[in-house]
Order: sequence, then structure tokens, then C-alpha cells
Amino acid sequence: SARLLVGGTQEVPVEWAEEFCRGVSAVQLRFAPERVTLLAKGIVQLAEARNNLKIAIPPLYDLITRFPPALSHLTPLHPIFLTTCLTTSHFAPALPILAVPITQITPAQTPDLTYLDHLVYHYTGGCVLAALKRFAEAHEFWEIVVGAPVAPRGLSSAGGPGAGPGGAGPGPGAGRVESTGEPSALQMEAAKKLLVVQLILHGKVRGPHPELSYVKVRRADGSVRIRARVRVSQAQALPKYTPAAVANVRGSPYGAFVKAYPRQLDALQGILNKNAVAFASVRITVTCFDNNMGLLKQALERAPRWAIKKLTETYLTLGLGEIGREVGIRDVSEVRRVVLSMIEHGEINASIAADGTVTFADDAPLAVSKADVDRVLHVAQEQEHILRELELEMARSKEYLSKAVRSRDDPSAWTGPEEDMGVAPGAPGAMWTEESVF
Repeated sequence: SARLLVGGTQEVPVEWAEEFCRGVSAVQLRFAPERVTLLAKGIVQLAEARNNLKIAIPPLYDLITRFPPALSHLTPLHPIFLTTCLTTSHFAPALPILAVPITQITPAQTPDLTYLDHLVYHYTGGCVLAALKRFAEAHEFWEIVVGAPVAPRGLSSAGGPGAGPGGAGPGPGAGRVESTGEPSALQMEAAKKLLVVQLILHGKVRGPHPELSYVKVRRADGSVRIRARVRVSQAQALPKYTPAAVANVRGSPYGAFVKAYPRQLDALQGILNKNAVAFASVRITVTCFDNNMGLLKQALERAPRWAIKKLTETYLTLGLGEIGREVGIRDVSEVRRVVLSMIEHGEINASIAADGTVTFADDAPLAVSKADVDRVLHVAQEQEHILRELELEMARSKEYLSKAVRSRDDPSAWTGPEEDMGVAPGAPGAMWTEESVF
């Protein structure tokens, strides 16, 4: 690792690095975790010196699959490897890594692991998945970043990733600055991407949901009647435990875009044109910029489809011209093309008559095979096993047990989850919001 990082020494052939990473003992790697991180950075530096960053991917892949006890263990190699894959647009090698959720963080085995590594890994992972149009999985990764607690004052915070493909990600130049106890720039950027991806997936940000409760009502004659009450909770476009500063994206141009979506196509295009520089700007150092124009254009492209789908909730029949006026498409042939495409892809259940009348019908019942049920049950069993292991691991934690004992002996001793987040109760970094972003 020293020869790769120190200037003025004879250049190491990349084939040597590849052979070493492919054949080195995993046990030996775990005895020197800091040297492994330096080796990974040196490989990237060597590839950059040759202006061929993609040659760093095979040795980095060998390291990341051999060094940790399992792929579920987060290491400093994870953000290095994913950033390299994203920068070079080589996404396939990253997919086996992203398929395994991170459930283990062991500082004893990776003493050089930082809080920023967790944010960069999940943020960059979301960018890789979004570039592949796997938006549901990208949503999960960005949601982890947005809902993460604010880094305590003094920990390193993201400086600013560069450009990623498809308007969805960072590049190789992420900087590091001292945290002031405020949300990371990566959390702010992930929140913006999260909102746009929700529009692509659902045609709206995550909406309100009804909650059913029962109340006792006493009549004038003294009898008591049980009455059901339905309360619609506030919409949670961002995760429940989102830092308040991150949730303030409601006041940005993204808020205006969400409010106009999907029916007002002219307004949406106007917002994109007016804020094109902000949506597409990129800077590699100091500050994280949006670089979300690619995602926003994909959301705009899907807006007519979501608008037509909303019409099926109100109308049974509509002419193609009427649909065009409702969704903002003036060309009747374009409306026909969109409707036929939606029918072909199973997005709506409808038919088009010869005179251009579109008749909407209820969606056909979803056919579920035994194989589908078995697959879902298998996934549920795997998740249950992971949760059980995490619960047992937490029960063995000395820190958790000591807090539980203190809480039992003195209920005021444990100040609650804010203490677990590493910030003082009531401090700015401990502020959470449960309000609707829009």
C-alpha cells in the first residue's frame, strides 16, 4: 500500500495489485484493516494516474468480497468500491454487493470506519440503482441516508460528490470537512432525489393514510354508543425521523415541482426551465450540488401516464381529445400512443373504440401462483432471521444493557433515543420532524 500512495517511487504494475488481491488470505487482511483501506485507495490512485479508473474495479471487488467476514459488514472499502463503479458507469460488479443489506458495523474489526462511510455507501448505492432504473431499490437506499441521525459535532461530513450518470449521483471528488452538528450535504441531496423517485414510482409523494379509532358517545338518554372515527394522518414524504433541516426541501424548487405534479405539464416544464442551472449544477469540492436533471426529466416523462391513471378513478369513458386537454397533450395521436402503451404494460385496464372513445374498466384480479407465494414466504423468513440475529446482538451489547439497567433503576437516567444518536437532548442536531413535507 505504501508504494501505491507515496510519490516518487517506482510505479507498481496493476497486474501485481490484481494478483495480490485475488490470492491474499482473508485472515491476514483482517489483521491489518487500516492497511487494507490504504491499499484500496492506492489502487484507485494508480488507476487514476493511468487515466483508466475502471481497471481498479476487479482488485477492489476481490478485496471487498474477501476482507469482511460477510458482505453484510460495512467497511471503508464499500464507499470506495461503489464510487469507482459509479464514476466509470460499470454498474454490474456493484449489484452483488448492493443485494446484501448492511446489518453489521464492527468498529473493532474496522477501526478506520467513519460515519461518513455509511452515508456515502448508501447514497452512492442509490445512485447506481437509479442509473439502472431500479427506482424502488434506490428509494430504499436514499431513505436510509435521509433518516440517518445527524453526525455529532466534530465528525467528518461530506464535502461534495461530483457528477454521476443519469443525473443521479456523485463522482470521485468527495471532500471532507469537520461537521458542525448539522445534517450532511449528502442527506440534503438524498432528500431531493427521494422526492423525485417517489413521483416516478407512485405519481405523488408518499401520501396520507387513514387511521381507524373508536370513541364512546353518550346519548341524551344516558346510553353509550361506540362510534368509529377515521383520521387521516399527515403525509410523510420523507422518513419519520428526518432531521428538520433536511425536511426543509419543501421550500425549494422541488416543492413547487411536487405540488404541480402530474397534471400541470406546462407548469412542470416551466419549473425545469426556470431552475435548470440549479437542478443540473455540479461541483466536486466543498459543496454538494443537485445533478438531478436526469431524474426530473424521467419524472416529467411519466407525468402524463400518472395523470391518465388519475382520470380512471373519476371517469368511465373519455374521448382522446378530452384526455389530451386534461393531461396537457395537444396531439391526439400522441394521446393514443400513451394510452395504448399504458394498456400494453398493464398500467390501466381500458379499450379504445374506433371513434376515439376510451372506456376504462376495473383492474383485473391479480393472479398469484404458488411459486409467487413461496418466494414471498422465503423472503419473509430470511428477513425474520436477520431481525432475530440483530435483536440477539443488541441484547448482548454492554452499552445497551448498562443503559437498560440504569433506566430500570432510575427512569430519568436514560434520556431516550436522542442520547443514542450521539447528540445532546434538545440540541439542533437532535431535532426530528414528523410533519408533512408538503
